[in-house]
Amino acid sequence: MVSVSGYLNGSQASGKIPLPPKAELQWWYQYYLSTERGWAGYDKYRHDFAKLIWQLASPKWAFDDATFGRSAASFDNPDHVSIVIHNYRCRLGLAEGEHRVITGGVGHNLPQEAPQEFANAVVEVHGY
Repeated sequence: MVSVSGYLNGSQASGKIPLPPKAELQWWYQYYLSTERGWAGYDKYRHDFAKLIWQLASPKWAFDDATFGRSAASFDNPDHVSIVIHNYRCRLGLAEGEHRVITGGVGHNLPQEAPQEFANAVVEVHGY
């Protein structure tokens, strides 16, 4: 199984570098999700939370409600919340993880925004 989204991309090294307060404010949810309250809140409001983050993280992506709805069905997967929470905790160095770097302004829709890089990563992980 390949589980992918912008939530699975991050850098522990860059996550340790403090940003100016205004920039830190934009990443509020990373700190929120490092808490048990954040886990419970994400679990309870996962659709609302995900739509907000889509809008904030990929402001140039003009997705409609139908597009979001097709993806939102996957948020009901029983493993979804734990995968998301693990990734955010990994970003802050609170959990271990595996990292690949894909640059160029890619947002939270890696397969659509960087399809070749995404395909290459999947092939590499699979071991072809």
